[in-house]
Amino acid sequence: MILPIALATVTAGAARAHQWTGYFEARHSDLSTQGFRAAREAADYCRLNRCRRVIIDAHADTLETSRPGFREDLERGRAMMLELVRQGVSPSLISIRRRGSFQLARAAGPRADEPLNRRVTVVVDTLPSQDGAPHYARIDHSTMPRVFFPPGDAEVPKDWRFTLQLLAAQWRPGCWVTLRGGADTSGSTAANQRLSERRAEGVGRLLVQYGVPWSDLRLTGSGERMLSRATADEVAEPLNRVVAADMRCNPPAVATGKHS
Repeated sequence: MILPIALATVTAGAARAHQWTGYFEARHSDLSTQGFRAAREAADYCRLNRCRRVIIDAHADTLETSRPGFREDLERGRAMMLELVRQGVSPSLISIRRRGSFQLARAAGPRADEPLNRRVTVVVDTLPSQDGAPHYARIDHSTMPRVFFPPGDAEVPKDWRFTLQLLAAQWRPGCWVTLRGGADTSGSTAANQRLSERRAEGVGRLLVQYGVPWSDLRLTGSGERMLSRATADEVAEPLNRVVAADMRCNPPAVATGKHS
């Protein structure tokens, strides 16, 4: 069932909030054509105005929330956030609120399959433009997410993969990512050096899977040499089992007005 995107505008003094809503199939979190359109229109609005914050309210129907451990609302909110970031909205402006089935668009009883309740709503708060400068935030500086690992393991935990998807969504031509792997002091220095390198490689492979060219990755392993938290030898410190990512981008080319 295909439902239209809802758009509403609320005015309160100088600040304004614009709202877009996209809907989902039952137990699915992939954006529909209408969901992609909602993300694009919200991002385009940010491009033309001063964005103060972007709030994603993520909902589910009562049939979905009746199942233990349901995550449909969270995954829908994350799918919308990723698309907004791909469209150029700074992730620092975006927050996701899990609503579950607490704010139903259409009243329904328990275990009700209701399309109108399977939705995400994107609310963009703006401020009036004060000057002629562009206000749309894009990545032109370093951003440094961190991914943490279990003891002795180099496989990226599932809970950290969304962090890497967000990082990859911010990549643009002219950007590159440095990945520095680390390890705690448990085990030998040589083994920890290899482990730190494997952790950086594992993060790098996922970033490539998410769309970052391998040629734009810089991988290094620091082993025990650059600890996030200083410890004695043979200490299992979670903060040191890490890969730190640093994305940097060249500034956009400035037109000179000259013609060859």
